[in-house]
Amino acid sequence: MKFLSQLALIACMIMLCATFLPAFPQTLTVTAPSLHVSGAQILNSSNQVVVLRGIGRTGDLQSASGMWSTQGMAVADWSQKWMPISSNIPLMDATFQCYQQYWHVNMIRMLIPVNWYWQNNVVPSMQDPTYYPTWTTPISYQTYIATVAQQAAKYGIYVDICPYELVSNYQDNASRGAQGQPMGNWDSYAQSFLASTGLTEQQFWSQYWILIANNLKKYPNVIFEAWNEPQDSGYDAISSGYMIYLTTMYNAVRSAGAQNLIFMQWDSGYVPTYNDLSWASQISEAIPNAINLVFTTHAYRHGPSFNFQWGTHYTTVLQQLLVAVQSMGVNAPLVINEAGSCLFSVPSNNIQVELDWWNSLNHATSTLGIGLTGYYWISDSDLGPAYSGETLLSGSWGSGAASPTPNNMGQIFLNYAPTTLLEEGQQVFSRVF
Repeated sequence: MKFLSQLALIACMIMLCATFLPAFPQTLTVTAPSLHVSGAQILNSSNQVVVLRGIGRTGDLQSASGMWSTQGMAVADWSQKWMPISSNIPLMDATFQCYQQYWHVNMIRMLIPVNWYWQNNVVPSMQDPTYYPTWTTPISYQTYIATVAQQAAKYGIYVDICPYELVSNYQDNASRGAQGQPMGNWDSYAQSFLASTGLTEQQFWSQYWILIANNLKKYPNVIFEAWNEPQDSGYDAISSGYMIYLTTMYNAVRSAGAQNLIFMQWDSGYVPTYNDLSWASQISEAIPNAINLVFTTHAYRHGPSFNFQWGTHYTTVLQQLLVAVQSMGVNAPLVINEAGSCLFSVPSNNIQVELDWWNSLNHATSTLGIGLTGYYWISDSDLGPAYSGETLLSGSWGSGAASPTPNNMGQIFLNYAPTTLLEEGQQVFSRVF
């Protein structure tokens, strides 16, 4: 449900972290071990339960070399997204260190343009000619993604790679989300790109995922997500075309020898009394004996196209999630890898209700061992405004202004860090970092 402005970039390291983080480490012993699925749980190589708790990084969608941060950086450097990858490596380290030590997450989610990865060399002056007309040195997007995986692993962080659009928004001036979805109806920009490959669409997806899997299978902390929020007319029955895409994607990844987790989803998200997660059974039947397959969904109490069918007290939300898990009809892990509160879309007198729901969702997912990703880690004013107010940070990166700090939504997310005790005295499920 994200339709971010072209200037939406990820906020940099918050000053709060700088008060206790050491200088950039030269060597680290922390790693992100390989993950596998056993029943409804995700386990690491030591068979310990891993609950994926993440941060959404949407800025990478408009960046060929990312938007990362130095410690204590007080001014956002807008040109950083087109700088050479090598110059961003120490900045990645600082950001990942903040994610690990302050935000206590073990996963990030990255939305990526399909054409950038396929074409690999991204030229800033071609992608962003208005602001960077003389920047002609290409950036290898494949190298960028691999570098992110490599740096994240040093901090025990998993990287959820998720295709979001077939053609980068820089080439496609239509609003995001209008392009279509795999093996469905595409707009003219997407159709032109597919035609340029000389392949049928199914052939393209097979070769695309084989390319990604071959490049990234050596990084056990990489997670392959099929697509962001696919849906067809709001029904839970998966369209035949998209099911072909899912089976093609799965077979391509596994044929390349990659055993990494694969995330799959249908519908834009879960809304109690409106839909369920029965589509998970449809995928399981279409891909029998699948290994390391995890199902994901998104959760928002309110957005421009959503409703108020969620409860707000943790016992109600807990029951609603239990019903959702039962409706899957398959013994497999569930991760809510995108969730948040749309604080700009509700009347001011309802914001506390929205925050009560967000607190209850954090509580319920921790109790059930369901992964949760806060959406998203971005400044609500300097990069502004975040889509529907879905941000974990409040403040500005402007010159002379105070750096962003956790807003109410961000603080609630922090309250459910792995060491937090739940109200009933239960320990939050152990998370491996």
